[in-house]
Amino acid sequence: MAFVVLCAVLVYKWLQSKQLPILLIVTNLLGLLPIFFAPLVFFGSIFIFDNPGNYALALLLFLAVNSYSVVLIFMMVLSTKVYLKTHSQIKAMIPLIPALIVYGFILYFFVVIGT
Repeated sequence: MAFVVLCAVLVYKWLQSKQLPILLIVTNLLGLLPIFFAPLVFFGSIFIFDNPGNYALALLLFLAVNSYSVVLIFMMVLSTKVYLKTHSQIKAMIPLIPALIVYGFILYFFVVIGT
């Protein structure tokens, strides 16, 4: 857990060094929040190998499930690069749309289906 907090602090310092608007920094950091669940996701994804019918498919699913943190970091870096190139906060939010869609599905699951 300390490693994740250290990474978050380093990302925050990196974002501040680029002289970005506070709204973009906050949005990028909120987009990275699911990375805190990476150890739990990794532990849960080990059970994909319990009794796989197709080992190659199980390995592919394992890699796909555990690569979400890399995708989130890529979206944050892409958003920052878009802002530095265009200086438009609206255009810089475009790479973060997939994260917002995922958050919407999670919210729907917990609010509508979970009750």
